[in-house]
Amino acid sequence: MLPAIGLIFLFIGLARAFSQSAVYSGKIWGSCVTVITLVLVAGNIVLFQKTRDVPNPAGAPQIGQRLPEFTLSDSSGQPTSLSQLLSASADGSRPRAVLLVFYRGYW
Repeated sequence: MLPAIGLIFLFIGLARAFSQSAVYSGKIWGSCVTVITLVLVAGNIVLFQKTRDVPNPAGAPQIGQRLPEFTLSDSSGQPTSLSQLLSASADGSRPRAVLLVFYRGYW
C-alpha cells in the first residue's frame, strides 16, 4: 500500500511540475526522479516475486513424519532429547506429539 501511495504522490508532483512551469522550474529534475523511482519500484516488484519462489528444502521433515532421535538445549540450557519429550509424564499419560519451533535469531 505504501509504494502505491508514493507513486501517486510522485505523479501528482510531476503533473504539477509540468502544468505550472512558471512556479516549478524542475521539469528535467522531476523527470529524472520519476524515471529513477519507476526503475526502483519495478526492481522492488521483481525481487518480491523472486523471493516468493524459494524452493522447499528437500531434506526437511514433513508433517506427521517420525523424526530421528536428537538432543537440543532448552530455554534454561539443559539438554533435552526427543525421547524425554515423548516419555510418560508424572500422571502416566503420554503426549501424542511434540511441536518444534525454530527461531531464526537468539534473544
